[in-house]
Amino acid sequence: MEYMKQYEILVKKAKDDYNTAKLVFNNIENSNIDIALFHLQQAVEKSLKALLVFNKIEFPKTHKLDILIDILTENNVKLEISKELIVLNEYAVEARYDYIGEIFDDFTTIAIKVQELIENIEKMVGII
Repeated sequence: MEYMKQYEILVKKAKDDYNTAKLVFNNIENSNIDIALFHLQQAVEKSLKALLVFNKIEFPKTHKLDILIDILTENNVKLEISKELIVLNEYAVEARYDYIGEIFDDFTTIAIKVQELIENIEKMVGII
């Protein structure tokens, strides 16, 4: 039996969250978009953590994307990431326990940026 490395598990889970976000978005009313955005945030968070684990960089327990990006930058890990993804921070915890109530105008654009990030990180860790 071949065991997956922790960073491989995190990338797989990121892809699962991304696919869940698309599924939810395509099958719900706009009033429940918080659920889809939560899964996009999780996809980004897990992708960033995969890259941190791959590079053997310690990081605190956090859901804040900007903190994870800062840690990567401080450790000279070059990563192209759209600053637009930081908007997903508010969907990490708040969306699970509260109704944010905003209508997110461009789910498709942000989802494409998440997909590109995952694919980029897959390349960086040697999965594809």
